Amino acid sequence: MQLPETISEITNGLNPAQLDELLAALTDEVMRLSKVVAGYEVAAKLSAGNYKKAQAKAALLLKGAASPSIVKLIVEGNEDVIQALNIWQGDEALYLMGKAELEGRTAQYQAVKKLIDLKVEELRAFKAGHR
Repeated sequence: MQLPETISEITNGLNPAQLDELLAALTDEVMRLSKVVAGYEVAAKLSAGNYKKAQAKAALLLKGAASPSIVKLIVEGNEDVIQALNIWQGDEALYLMGKAELEGRTAQYQAVKKLIDLKVEELRAFKAGHR
């Protein structure tokens, strides 16, 4: 089943079987995204560590060459430090985008679950009224 892009697509008169199929598909998608986002998070943390290591290595090579504030400026301009920073920022951006997509799919899952609960309550009320 095609996953919806917006919550309004969910409420367009789906029958119970379609809602059940959609809920199962959203569950699978949330689980898949959770694994992907966890991988992005690990990559971002590793990149952050690599950036700090590159800074420390560059600072160690320049130790005593100038005042600490000048060394810090030189370290930030080091090619390896810049490359490590760029990788870290890219990994962090992927992580944030993945996290946002996961939150969106989780919201859709919760909306479908609530819609199913409302339909069940509606059926129960209808049956209780016809006894």
